[in-house]
Amino acid sequence: LKADISESSDTVLLWEEDDATVASLARSFILSGECNGDDDGEQTCSSSPSPSASSPPSSPSESFQYASSWLDDAEEKHALESGNAGVVTAMHHAGEGIESTSIILSLANIVSGGMSKVTSLLKGASSEDAESSDAGEMMKAAKASRSIVAIPPESPIWQSLLSNSTVHVHVVLTRHPNAASSPPADIQEAAMSLRQSFQTHNSILGHVSMVKYDAPNHITKPRRHLYHDIIYVIRRYVLGTAGDDEPKPWDVSESQSEEYEIYGQAQQMKADGVGYPYWKPEVSVKLVSDDLAYPDELVGRSGMEVVQLQQRSADYESGYAYLPGLRVDEIGLTSEKYVALNETVTALPLRIMFDRNDVESEDAKSSGR
Repeated sequence: LKADISESSDTVLLWEEDDATVASLARSFILSGECNGDDDGEQTCSSSPSPSASSPPSSPSESFQYASSWLDDAEEKHALESGNAGVVTAMHHAGEGIESTSIILSLANIVSGGMSKVTSLLKGASSEDAESSDAGEMMKAAKASRSIVAIPPESPIWQSLLSNSTVHVHVVLTRHPNAASSPPADIQEAAMSLRQSFQTHNSILGHVSMVKYDAPNHITKPRRHLYHDIIYVIRRYVLGTAGDDEPKPWDVSESQSEEYEIYGQAQQMKADGVGYPYWKPEVSVKLVSDDLAYPDELVGRSGMEVVQLQQRSADYESGYAYLPGLRVDEIGLTSEKYVALNETVTALPLRIMFDRNDVESEDAKSSGR
């Protein structure tokens, strides 16, 4: 499993997993134009984004804090869907996404997870083993493994994101039929090896654009505040300290002119059908295998690529077979989870999840499902 993010000549390797034989994997990243990550997981942030790490450490920016908070919330939700969260977490996330569209489903996941812990205890497992699956421990582990990817703000990646362009996440899955072979000596040998891997159908590729254009729903109309109105009336008509040229707080076009102008621009974008750029903070990678045999007239209905084998066998009498399907997308994200892009963004969250349907998960094995 290999995932990278790229635009034109600028490519960053995000994740390389030598063994993707488990049912599910997940990794979290913060793409930052203001921070550098080191091997110990520490990050140093400069108050102004800089490609160098020469600035002294200071408090992370609001953009970096938002990215970190977004990942905290996503990892907490993952713990909930795995049945390792508490009732309060279930109530907080009920109604979000596909897996937790109701409180009942969320609580059912928790009960299922709780019963698995009780069963393991009755079978003689220690309390430490049951405690290790607690949601708090899971989220701590997820946060500890979170990677900070430092990307210079002048790089093509950031420039594309800030200029209504896009970047892509590319995913390559490679099967190693000859595990004993030595690693490539240089980049040319690696490229040749990968090309041969695709030619022999031992590699598959998927990608997804990381920017979505949608109506600017995150920009809301400036709100009136009753206490501002009351204070103005007192100052104007009782104390006489409010001048004639002071904006009336209930007229938001004057009292909050900048916010009102931005809101007006957003409304015009909606009227003109112009999309606003949003970052997709979560990518789902699914390896789908299908061992069903289809009649000749239905070949291609599965949506998977059909390849001709070098020789027929008892399992493949037709001499043709399907390659596993690779789906790379953001399915499951609701609109409020997308991150609005503008010139103030200096850090972005990214969570990549990998699932395959041909391997049984450890939870399913332990619960007998």
